[in-house]
Amino acid sequence: MRGGELAELMECHASTRERLPLEETDAVYARLLGAPGESALDLACGLNPAYLQNRYPEMRVTGIDISGQCVRVLRALGVDARLGDLLTENAIPRERYSVALLFKILPLLDRQSAGAARRIMEAVNADALICSFPTRSLSGRNVGMAVHYAAWMRDQLPEKWAIERTVETDNELYYVLKEKRDGEAVRSGDPHRESE
Repeated sequence: MRGGELAELMECHASTRERLPLEETDAVYARLLGAPGESALDLACGLNPAYLQNRYPEMRVTGIDISGQCVRVLRALGVDARLGDLLTENAIPRERYSVALLFKILPLLDRQSAGAARRIMEAVNADALICSFPTRSLSGRNVGMAVHYAAWMRDQLPEKWAIERTVETDNELYYVLKEKRDGEAVRSGDPHRESE
């Protein structure tokens, strides 16, 4: 898929549309992933695995989404896409991944089922987990969402994860989490934050 076709596809879904143009998406992923790992699990993925597969062709990409339409589109592109509701038991694959992504979905899951976000983060089997939160309202206003979600993350972070760093763009706050090894402690205070 060429760049123009990829951008056109990403325009079809709200969350990927917000990360366009492709140059900006590329820059964000370079900051988030650094050297990409062997595999990625994208939970509540939308059309994002199409981007990952296109930009990181050596990476094994698996996407899970509740939308049958998104899953069908991804499968047509050759992505390992699976239909799944993250609120159901066994929706998260047990296999190990280099990185897992949970973009702009955790608070929504908690509103649907108390404690769901923490349970899902705990169930992820990966070396790294990248979670993101919106920093602007639907109307585009900055209403303190970054501060709100920073507090939310501190309260909800499962013991198995340590905050490695945060990355903030114009409209999204990302937490790059690393799985703790024996004896590691979660960083206290505010982790290093990168901003555009």
